[in-house]
Amino acid sequence: MILGQTYYSPAAVTRDRRALMDGRCNYILSIHDADYEVEMDGKTHTIPSGQIVILDESNPFAFRLPGTWGTVLSLERRQMERLAPTIAGRSLHIIPAASSDAALLAGYLALLNRHPPTTNVDPIADHVHHLVARLLTIGQMREPTGRAAIGAARLRLVKADIARHLFDPGLDIGDVARRQQVSPRYIQQLFAREGTTFSDHVRGARLDAALKRLADPRQVGQPISHIAFEAGFGDLSTFNRAFRKRFGRTPRDVRAEVLAIGR
Repeated sequence: MILGQTYYSPAAVTRDRRALMDGRCNYILSIHDADYEVEMDGKTHTIPSGQIVILDESNPFAFRLPGTWGTVLSLERRQMERLAPTIAGRSLHIIPAASSDAALLAGYLALLNRHPPTTNVDPIADHVHHLVARLLTIGQMREPTGRAAIGAARLRLVKADIARHLFDPGLDIGDVARRQQVSPRYIQQLFAREGTTFSDHVRGARLDAALKRLADPRQVGQPISHIAFEAGFGDLSTFNRAFRKRFGRTPRDVRAEVLAIGR
């Protein structure tokens, strides 16, 4: 799987029959933030911004693009045809952006572009292929696998949402659920599959952030109580207990280590 995001200047991009001699035969998925045209199989299609296009790069095609940001994803042919056999029935698939599954896929790809995985890439690639397959053939793919891929993608988006709002004093599961357009119960179920809870994940993420600040020599002047408060803890004793339980040492121990190194 190859994923990228780039800005396209106004241009016409053509893959003609001579270009097909390079042997590339995967499926290409693209999402653009402006309307554009795709010509394939002798027909010209106007694609509204945000819609998902999947085409077979073993066939000739042409794109006519305005200035636009685009997400482009190369999907492995064998895996896609195993998961969604109907993909081979047409050289071009156009998927409306309005469906919840399309929005989930677009959001997941945007997250991967912002934060590319550096390890354990194969499961993520597998999730992406299953999400695309679900868009193409809902009900024809194996449901347990489809649900697992959707859950994994949604949980990753939920965790990214939490990270963006980690230090909001009023952060709660209801806010995250509304932004993700799912129910709080569904989010709890996603975390339960990992053997944890929403609250435990938030607390752990806040403690990790506090540890990073305490270990930063540039922040030795910040009172520990101030760091605890900014991490979402209402009192220092609760913070100290939670910190020691997670890391096996106290905030004062970490601060002392930093001061000792700086001498």
